[in-house]
Amino acid sequence: MDGKQPELKKLTESPIVPKEFKKADSVIKTAKPSNTIYQEMLEREIWRLNGERDATCYILHEDVIQLLVAAKNYLQAIEQNESYPLRETVGKVDSLIGDAFQKIKEIHQQIASPPLGLFGLDGAIEELVYHAGKKSKIEIRLKEINPAINRTEDYQQLGIYKIVKQLLDNSLQHARAKKIIIDLVLTHNNIILEYQDDGMGFYNSKKFWRTGLLLIETLVATFQGNMNISTSPGTGFILKASMVIMPQTQKEFELKKIR
Repeated sequence: MDGKQPELKKLTESPIVPKEFKKADSVIKTAKPSNTIYQEMLEREIWRLNGERDATCYILHEDVIQLLVAAKNYLQAIEQNESYPLRETVGKVDSLIGDAFQKIKEIHQQIASPPLGLFGLDGAIEELVYHAGKKSKIEIRLKEINPAINRTEDYQQLGIYKIVKQLLDNSLQHARAKKIIIDLVLTHNNIILEYQDDGMGFYNSKKFWRTGLLLIETLVATFQGNMNISTSPGTGFILKASMVIMPQTQKEFELKKIR
């Protein structure tokens, strides 16, 4: 050992995910019969899960492992060279390991199944909003959700969760928003979702839609719903979606309105 510190290269840069990991980013056509939509959703979900798996493996290899290897190099330098600056090096090792732990947490949050069975849809969305706000420091206001929403069909609950998560991801990653408002309302027959952010907006044409909005449109259509988007450059983003309630049983039942 010559006493030089190990060289760290590109440890803080986000890895570039190869194009082959973006298979889920295909355009969705939603004007199809209901059974065709369900089949397309299943196929798309399989592609999405495969893409997430591949991307996760890539991040683990190119990012997390680099951090741990760098930490290991520092420890080996201490072991092999008694004159190596101990206090400074221990601090760097601790920081690298902390960064690796944070990356693992972020990966877990991206791929973990939503805790619908544990918290219900209302609780799962509250937890999603809490973590998004904590991570981004953005003001996110979630209006009170009627707990009767937990009586809707399981697949619909998962779909609504995915819609809210995708909208949050869009606002945090692309919109540069500072404030978000989410309102999920139940009527006797419908679920109404209103989502608003004060971000940069975009030209309101489907040719400018990212894959996330196309996925949201498909999910809304799956539940016999429709959605309207209001946005333009510099004016923020508003989405209003209405979906027919899918009960957990075939018996007719009525959900209470929020007064």
